Amino acid sequence: MNGEEIKKDGNFRLDLGCGNSKKEGTIGIDIEKADGVDYVLDIQNQPLPFPDQSVEYIYSSHFLEHIDNPGQVFQEVSRVAKNGAELEIWTPYAWTNDAFIFGHKFYFTEELYLHLCWKYPEIWEEIFQARWTLREIVYVVHPSTILELHENGISLDFAIKHYINIVAEIGIFIEISHYNRPPVTTPPKKSFAFTRYSERYPLKVNHKKEQQKSLLTKIRMAQALLKEMGLKNFVQFLRNKDSIFNNSK
Repeated sequence: MNGEEIKKDGNFRLDLGCGNSKKEGTIGIDIEKADGVDYVLDIQNQPLPFPDQSVEYIYSSHFLEHIDNPGQVFQEVSRVAKNGAELEIWTPYAWTNDAFIFGHKFYFTEELYLHLCWKYPEIWEEIFQARWTLREIVYVVHPSTILELHENGISLDFAIKHYINIVAEIGIFIEISHYNRPPVTTPPKKSFAFTRYSERYPLKVNHKKEQQKSLLTKIRMAQALLKEMGLKNFVQFLRNKDSIFNNSK
């Protein structure tokens, strides 16, 4: 890919730390060469090869936990992000055994992003030279975990706060604003899903009995399908727009 040609286009979409699984429609960036990697560079120590405020979408999946200094990456993301750019981040949830495997150096919960975007936004606005607005937090929870909690009378919201091995991974959706920076007045939306591709449900809401019954039916169906199909085929099934578990996102 010709770097000079890319710099002439002002609507970039990036996948940071893409490895060989680059998100479709993005420019892949990684420290090592692999299929789908368009730029080989050390994001912690080298600037992104894009002009200021030229990127409309930044995606990162299971990359940030492998580096020593995510803050440096966040500053570069803020620099290249266009006004109103979307930042989508997926990492293992810190309070799960999978977070503590070899190669992981940083551990993420929602608290990090609440600190940046909700609790102390003015401080981080000075550092990032932009306002980061946390729009949504998505917790990926296995269907069998939700059923077990339900059978024991434990709410998912309570379990996430106080138990380990409830959430498999966490998704963060942030809007980056350089101009007309919105005041922080509304807390982020919190949702849960069976996988990052499936329908999202409000984390804490007083469902009517009919809604609770419908949700439990979907959870049981998802658990049965996962057991029958295996994880890889189940994820592919959820990506299908015709799936009953898929929403419009």
